[in-house]
Amino acid sequence: MLAWGGAAVGLLLARICTPRQITLFVSAYLFSMILLSPDLDLSDSRATRRWGRLRWVWKPYALLFRHRRLSHHLVWGPMTRILYLALWGAVLVLVLHRTSALGSLSLRATLKETIGLALGLFLPNAEHVLLDRLGSSWRRRRGHKRL
Repeated sequence: MLAWGGAAVGLLLARICTPRQITLFVSAYLFSMILLSPDLDLSDSRATRRWGRLRWVWKPYALLFRHRRLSHHLVWGPMTRILYLALWGAVLVLVLHRTSALGSLSLRATLKETIGLALGLFLPNAEHVLLDRLGSSWRRRRGHKRL
């Protein structure tokens, strides 16, 4: 995280990115790192417990995906969680729209903002998966059992 945060500050100071673009990237990165872990495919994991009272939202996801299979793919894993969460978001927006609790909603973003948002969502997942693979490979080579 520190490396990405440093890169974000560097891009901001060099005026390559705007504060809004950096904010979107960092917010998406933190959200993904804390709440969109590949371990949401386990019905009772630290990642699932982080959702608190909303952890029930991830029970169907855990039933659909076996641990360390598609959910731990570098590209498709984060896509499954983003699309799954977007489905829940669409249901929520529909309900709020029907009850008139939601006014006119406009979500507009530039290409750079969208890229920053996407990178912020994907990078923590890629790091998690790569660290899992390195750890598994190291344990296999050393003959160590999982702690």
